[in-house]
Amino acid sequence: MQNTSTKISIVVHTLTMLMMLSFMLASRCPDIQQCHNGENYITCNNGSVVMIDILSCDESDLIKVTISSFPSVERLYILDSNLTGNIIHQIGLLQNLTYISVSWNNNTGDNNLSGNLPSQLWSLKNLKFLDLSHNQLTGPILQSFASMVNLTRLEHLDLSSNSLNGTFPSQLWSLTRLVHLNFSSNSFSGTLPSQLGTLKNLEFLDVSRNRLTSPIVPSFGSMINLKFLDLSINQLRGPIPQKLCNMQKLETLNMGDNLLQGPIPSALGSLSQLILLNLGMNNISGPIHIEFRNLPRLSHLDFSSNGLSGNVSF
Repeated sequence: MQNTSTKISIVVHTLTMLMMLSFMLASRCPDIQQCHNGENYITCNNGSVVMIDILSCDESDLIKVTISSFPSVERLYILDSNLTGNIIHQIGLLQNLTYISVSWNNNTGDNNLSGNLPSQLWSLKNLKFLDLSHNQLTGPILQSFASMVNLTRLEHLDLSSNSLNGTFPSQLWSLTRLVHLNFSSNSFSGTLPSQLGTLKNLEFLDVSRNRLTSPIVPSFGSMINLKFLDLSINQLRGPIPQKLCNMQKLETLNMGDNLLQGPIPSALGSLSQLILLNLGMNNISGPIHIEFRNLPRLSHLDFSSNGLSGNVSF
């Protein structure tokens, strides 16, 4: 619960930021490079606003300055603010945007960026970075992804910690420039599409804490640039594919708390960059045949709550 002095401080910061935005809009900032109020920044280039960074602002005040009045904006960062869907409708008009981070807008309980994924964003064909994590987005994702495939320049997509559901969108295969993909802590169900293996540039993949039930598809082994893979806390079944061992750059492999069966592939011992390996809380069985001396960087290992036999030695 915010006390009176905290509320006054937020209002002062918000009003000062509004004055900054209004000034920039009126003057077109011909000679100004950057204007800031505490953690809020407005950045210009050649007389146009190109970056807006806002922390802890109330949308009822922010909406008084029309964001769409800044058509040259390339970066929009709004964190921990009382944000609803109204501002998103304006963002969809900013065709020069390459970076959008509208996250942690459910952090205080006073924020309301909720409902389905906003379709206004899918027309932003220059977008490279999209972070809508830690909000209250809900509903099936497939309908939204039918249009998201237009974002062919997208490299970073984070929809984690929402309440999105439905099956995992196979349309992701068309986003071939993706480097970072985080769908963790949602309610996705069904299978992991084999098309994910076509994302050759992917370095980070986190789909943990969902309701996925399929086997781990062997095509995952085609993601040879992957460094971080977290499939934990799902209901994934079947064996651990041998082809995972093709991911020689892998540093984190977390498949704990699933329903995986069969032996541990001995070839996991060839992943020499591994720092974390978690296969705990599965139905894995059989002897351990991994040469741990080939994993010099390994610092976290969890094989607990399985039916394994033998010793772990380095």
